[in-house]
Formats: sequence, C-alpha cells, structure tokens
Amino acid sequence: GVTTVSQTTQAEFTPGLTNQTAVTNMSGGEVQLAVSSRAEWNKQSFGYIATGELGVDTDQGYGAYEPSVARDALNNTYVAYFRSGASYDVVVKKYSSLGILDTSFGSQGIARIDTHGIATIPQVPQLVADHTNGMYIVWIDGAAGDTHNKTIKAKRFTTDGIIDTSFGINGLVLIGIASVSEGQTRPFSAGVDVADNLYVAWSGNRGATGLDILMRKYTANGLLYDGASASPAFGTVGELIVSGLDQTQGDPVLALDGAGSLFVSFFSVGGSNQVLLKRFDSNGASVSSF
Repeated sequence: GVTTVSQTTQAEFTPGLTNQTAVTNMSGGEVQLAVSSRAEWNKQSFGYIATGELGVDTDQGYGAYEPSVARDALNNTYVAYFRSGASYDVVVKKYSSLGILDTSFGSQGIARIDTHGIATIPQVPQLVADHTNGMYIVWIDGAAGDTHNKTIKAKRFTTDGIIDTSFGINGLVLIGIASVSEGQTRPFSAGVDVADNLYVAWSGNRGATGLDILMRKYTANGLLYDGASASPAFGTVGELIVSGLDQTQGDPVLALDGAGSLFVSFFSVGGSNQVLLKRFDSNGASVSSF
C-alpha cells in the first residue's frame, strides 16, 4: 500500500520551486529523503549533481596546465589548457550551459592547437570571445628562440571548433616576441572590442635596457593596424610602447569598455616598485585626463 517515487537526477527536479523533496536511495526497506532548496538546485544544475562541479577530462597520463575560460553569447563555456606529455599542445573544449561536453566541437569534442611547445616554457593560452560567437586564442610558442624570448601567436576558431583560415595567414597571426622571465606569471594579455578587433599586450624589449609593455591591435581578419594593412595606425606603425617608471615592466592585463577605451595595468620594478594603470583611446593615444 506504499507508493514510492525515486528522483535521483537533476533533470527530474522542477525549476522554480523553493523546496522539493525527493527519494534519493532505497535499501533494505529504508527510505532516505533529501530536501533540495532553490540555492542547491541552482548549484546542482551545472556539471555533477552532488557538487555543481565539472571535471574537465584532460587526458589521463598527461599534464594539464595554465587553464583559460571564456563564454560566448549562447551561454557556452570554452576551456583551454596547455597539455604536456608525449606531445605539447593547447587543447580547447566546449561545454553547454549545463556543463555537457559538446562532442560536435572540433574532433569528438576537442580542438587541438599545435604549439610546438616544450615542457619548460609556459604556453599560457588565453581565450577571448568575439561578438559572432567565435573565439580568439592567443598563446606562446615554445619552440624557436632562446629560453626567455618566445613568439606570441594567435588563431581564431568558430563556435564549431573550426580554425578560421581567413584570419591572418592561413589562420595564424604572429604577434611579437614575449619575454618569459622568472617572476612573470602573465607574459601577455588579450582583449576584444565591440568591433571584434583583437588587442594583445605583452612584456618585451624595445628600449636600450629593461622591458616595456608592448601592444598591438588587429582586425577580425588578423590585419595589423599599422596604417597600411589597416587604418588608422595604432600607436607608432602598429605598435604602442607603454613605459613605466622603472627598468622592468611586466604582467600586463587588458580591459576594454564599450566606448573604445583601452585600459592596461602592469607592474613596474627597479626603483619605485608599483603597479600602474593607464588608459588609451582606440588608436593608442594616451588619455591624459585619466
């Protein structure tokens, strides 16, 4: 004469109710009840039911480092990380708003970007979403060059995980040479404006001594705003040099607003030892009123 109902998955809970009671386990005639509040239901709606946590499968037997995450306008979440093991590359995966792996993305749910990496050099991939639900990925190539100076590269892929070959040359843009020195955890930073222009800032050597912050701006097709490939020129012939008060500047962080302003923060050491924040317009001119 007893009717039992077993509700053991998040999908069987009704969204919007403040509290819900569900049978979670029945063993030896014992019935265990669980009450799920609205807050708990929200937590359980992503990834694993018990924790609201998603474990990104990073291929057992390989190391996974320096993750980056970005979301598109369709509420998809993208995760990129540097994969170190028998080979070195950057892996990108895409998940739905419920934390479900999109197996149609790339090849069986994985987009791999060959970085020619070596284990001792951080690849630090960074994802940046554009306004067409595409995604830029910027990283450091660990192959050519000396120990501390490596090439920054960028690609763009569609929401399906297909590399956009119209971006740059055959889908690749060479940004510049970054200084990957001890103490720098963020050799570069990337951002996108409302017109889907890509900005990249990094720590590099353009002066007689020390390191400055260097910035470049690219169109959605990967053309440098140097006044020739794309106009108007950003900075001086496509490159903006941001100097601090000291010998060494590093760890740049970019932020852009909807009006075209560009903000960059970085450390400056060798004398005053401080963190600086500067503001520029979309052409790289310093905003002196800031």
